[in-house]
Amino acid sequence: MNTTAPTALIAEDKPSLAQALHIGLQRAWPALRVVTSVGDGVSAVRQALDL
Repeated sequence: MNTTAPTALIAEDKPSLAQALHIGLQRAWPALRVVTSVGDGVSAVRQALDL
């Protein structure tokens, strides 16, 4: 069986909150891979579509 690790994209305009969210996600869900972090919703949509 080929299983792909779950991925996430963080959209947060405050770097300290984005980092805290990333750390919290790593602790709560070690298998989750955060692929990128962006500072606004438009960038999040663009990145999600590109990925």
